[in-house]
Amino acid sequence: MKDKLAAVGLIDAPKRSTSGEFLRSYVLNRPDVKSSTLQVWQQPCRNLITYFGDDKPLGSITAGNCDQFKAWLTTQELAPVTLAKRLTFARTFFHTARKHKLIDDNPFAEVSIPAANVGARQSFVGREPVDRLMGMANPTWRTIIALSRFGGLRCRSEVLSVEWRHVDWERNRLTVPSPKTDRYDGKESRTIPLFADLRPYLEEAFELAEEDQTHVVGGNHLTKANGPNGWKNCNLRTSFEKFVKRAGLELWPRLFHNLRSSRETELLEEFPTHVVARWMGHDPNVSLKHYAQTTEQHFERAASGAKSGAPAARNPAHQRREIRRTSGAKSGAPAARNPAHQRREIRRTSGAKSGAPAARNPAHQRREIRRTGQPRRLARN
Repeated sequence: MKDKLAAVGLIDAPKRSTSGEFLRSYVLNRPDVKSSTLQVWQQPCRNLITYFGDDKPLGSITAGNCDQFKAWLTTQELAPVTLAKRLTFARTFFHTARKHKLIDDNPFAEVSIPAANVGARQSFVGREPVDRLMGMANPTWRTIIALSRFGGLRCRSEVLSVEWRHVDWERNRLTVPSPKTDRYDGKESRTIPLFADLRPYLEEAFELAEEDQTHVVGGNHLTKANGPNGWKNCNLRTSFEKFVKRAGLELWPRLFHNLRSSRETELLEEFPTHVVARWMGHDPNVSLKHYAQTTEQHFERAASGAKSGAPAARNPAHQRREIRRTSGAKSGAPAARNPAHQRREIRRTSGAKSGAPAARNPAHQRREIRRTGQPRRLARN
């Protein structure tokens, strides 16, 4: 409609934004987005410009074109999770274009995004490999590993942001700055327990820290992170891979994420989901979808019939079976508290001999009279 009105001179011709211009000006130069996020966005932007070209009018890109882009992207040998993320980013970018009235509809809105198999990239990092790593690492790296694996902190952003003033030794608390979520109100930081597994490593780091050292992890990591490429400048992964290989271990996927995920899996065994999610700094749904793992120990415990710390009869059905099973057992209290059991117990014991007459039941008394001609009497002392 705008084109028709412009053609007859009723309105000015609308400005045509091209794909390359939009992605550079509206996406990669956003002042409200962290530099680390902009780094992540660069690759999907390059994919879009490579496929559609730098000068393609944004409004001419159709849903069919976006489907073809998806088909092309699948030929780039990307992991399923990466493919899903890049399509999601593309949809987000074009949603921004729609909000700025650069296009009428989002052509990526109709493109199906394949569900990523998160479990395929999960790997539980147990205590034994962690102990081996701690034996190989220097004090600085022991602190980094401990904060990631035993504290469940995000590495690099949270691990490198913790300062000594955030450690409350007396109350066993640790305040964790959260650069990832600090733009949201109330999400600038969170407080977690100073876990018993974590505390010894922080005590060691405190003893070895320089007098003017403000951060728990020393060195110039935070200075590097303040550069133009953000946390990407802190290349911890390369050094950590060397420690893993030197310890004789196989590299697991998502090295730092799975340290955090392993800690969360352990905590979910002991504490309610909403508590663990708050300690970890995300929503319970995120916790269950992206962090909670099914481990070999779960299978072994289920197969062996081993009981967990929780009572087996919490399930109401189990409780009812337990009541039926124990209701007939003899104990200090009468086993026949159940009325039906009580009646059976009366009938069973009414004919038993004891210090009291067995014929207290009227029916028994009448039978005794007919048999002997007189009721049984109690012997007098």
